[in-house]
Amino acid sequence: MAVIDEELGEADVESTTLLDPPAPRDDIKTHMSNERTFFKWLWSGLRLGSVGTFVLAFFDRGNDPFRLPLVGFCWIVAIGFMIYGLVQYESRRQAILEGSVDRDRWQHPAGPVAITVAFTMVVLLVIFAAFVEYK
Repeated sequence: MAVIDEELGEADVESTTLLDPPAPRDDIKTHMSNERTFFKWLWSGLRLGSVGTFVLAFFDRGNDPFRLPLVGFCWIVAIGFMIYGLVQYESRRQAILEGSVDRDRWQHPAGPVAITVAFTMVVLLVIFAAFVEYK
């Protein structure tokens, strides 16, 4: 934004860069966006748990040694993602209420990487268990 001094004819430009994050506003849109993100983490955890339940129903050929540990692993990771989503929701809610512009309170690049690695591990373990079970 430029403010022009009428006497000198000069413009006083506020120094902002394009890389600075905009200041968060305490409005309903910001709160609802935070809530939507929480629900995405919650649903991702439930989907991961449903893969575990699928394994429990699909690998039912007697005494499969991989079935219960794989189901337990899926649900432990799923519950971990749900708890992570809740912790992030509360942290961001507090940052919104305080009007914080600290990037460390908003951006967590490890979250998407962790969920990608966890889903990949679960899918690979399910495929491995299927090959061991049906070879």
